[in-house]
Amino acid sequence: EEIAKLQGDLVQKKDEIDRTDVLLEKLRREIVNLTDQCTLYQETLAAKDEVVVAMSNELFQLKKQDRPRAAGGPVPSSCPAAAQDLFSEDAASPMAARGVAMSTTIGELKGAVEQLKDTVGAYQLQNDFLNTEIVELDHLR
Repeated sequence: EEIAKLQGDLVQKKDEIDRTDVLLEKLRREIVNLTDQCTLYQETLAAKDEVVVAMSNELFQLKKQDRPRAAGGPVPSSCPAAAQDLFSEDAASPMAARGVAMSTTIGELKGAVEQLKDTVGAYQLQNDFLNTEIVELDHLR
């Protein structure tokens, strides 16, 4: 009777181990997926940082070229010119500035992915604004 009970417990424990193994494999796949997403967002942000810096430098150069031609003094500063220090070379290392750390826990990876999504959205808004400013400068010429 005790042997039958122990054998039943053994079967239950084996089933529990099988379910745990399946869950573990699922979580490992999710970690890999989230890590891949994190890497993709980091690469996207790095590329956007490079484009924003290049566009800001180009805008700065255009404004610098327009200053000597201005009749009454310097060109009025607009938001991108006032924010030039935001796009300095110190800001060119996006991941170091954001402190995004790769981790192996799902919660931390999901949090990092959400943070990166928010940052991508912010860059898109900033890009739209800078594009509008560049178009307005072209119309002023």
